[in-house]
Amino acid sequence: MLAENYPQQLSPELLDLYQEGMSARLHISLTARFDETCTLDVVSGIGANAEIGEDVVVKAGVFLGNNVNVVGRTILEKGVKITDGFSINPGAYFAEGARVAPRKTKATRHSYMRIALDSVIIGPNVVLPTEVQLGKKAVIPTTDSIAEIGRYGTSRRMVTAYGSAKEPLYSVGCQYGIGIARFKDRVAKNTGTEPKSAADYAKHMPEIEALGITVQAAYEREANLIDELRAQRKEAFAQARLNRL
Repeated sequence: MLAENYPQQLSPELLDLYQEGMSARLHISLTARFDETCTLDVVSGIGANAEIGEDVVVKAGVFLGNNVNVVGRTILEKGVKITDGFSINPGAYFAEGARVAPRKTKATRHSYMRIALDSVIIGPNVVLPTEVQLGKKAVIPTTDSIAEIGRYGTSRRMVTAYGSAKEPLYSVGCQYGIGIARFKDRVAKNTGTEPKSAADYAKHMPEIEALGITVQAAYEREANLIDELRAQRKEAFAQARLNRL
């Protein structure tokens, strides 16, 4: 029985499917791992070596690819699709239909090139870019409020740009969610990168900065949606806590 192999809390609908002998249609890999406190609804699929952590809530129709890691206290609403090799840190909220674009190549150039840090909020039907990197408490209300540009430097890294309450933020390599002034300063002082890489970033800084201005404008147009998403996240987490009592 699934309840023996996977000790997570099952939705009544999912339990019914297993009791009816329909487990083969659920596409849950036997190598996936679940914390005993997570809540799993009738999913679209969970891939090999996926990990679902403490108090994670996975709603109906969610798809998690191979090697996806969802850390504790995250909520994935209906129809969310997280493709291979993406990591989600605690406190994240993915609204209905949000998804992460598939990797363009099977090889992962850097393990930190597909990650969402603590307490990010992703809006409904938002499509996150291929090698997206989101800093703490990022809010992505629409697909237009985030973009990637690159490849730059000796490691050919992508730059993620997205809007915020104050200014456009950028992520590159192991630097998450920094402003343009800090980005330029690090490039100018060759801090945390190789000289050849810094020179390449400097050469392309005008187009990198222009991308930030574009996504910031898209973010600022969505003030009402951002407020709604924050309220939606708060309500969803409150309901999840009640369900655990």
